[in-house]
Amino acid sequence: MDVFDEYFLELINSLHANQVEYIFVGGLATNLNGYSRFTSDVDIWLKDEPENRKRLRKSLREIELGDLPMIETIDFIPGWSAISLNSGVELDIMTNLLGLEEHSFDEVYKLCPTAEIYSVKVKFLHINFLIENKKKVNRDKDKIDVANLERIKKESENNSEKK
Repeated sequence: MDVFDEYFLELINSLHANQVEYIFVGGLATNLNGYSRFTSDVDIWLKDEPENRKRLRKSLREIELGDLPMIETIDFIPGWSAISLNSGVELDIMTNLLGLEEHSFDEVYKLCPTAEIYSVKVKFLHINFLIENKKKVNRDKDKIDVANLERIKKESENNSEKK
């Protein structure tokens, strides 16, 4: 499934326009960190503040996913509180990440790399935090991701030392 379809682009444009604070995590962050693999959903870590939730609600309404008042109060549970985008891609929203309980959203956000997706700048989880998260989640696909992300990290460190 192509997560970079027109509906995904509508989503990131709307999130950006409404100044929603979030970080791409999961498979998309894995891809953006250099390990390309299939992902069937889009995972975001949402800064859990009332005003940010209101901005998210507005963004979803603007891209015609309906007015979802529960966005402002729901306990987001990874894998259980996903929203289906118009393309069928699932948007999985979380307000905390396994393995990163001792880090605030703001602390992690400051260290996030930025990618440009069709002229929209987006933040994605730093490779170190992504590895911590995936080690804690520990599904088979996460174990594969960890091995590849650690390889990428080591190669990057080796290249930095050579300069």
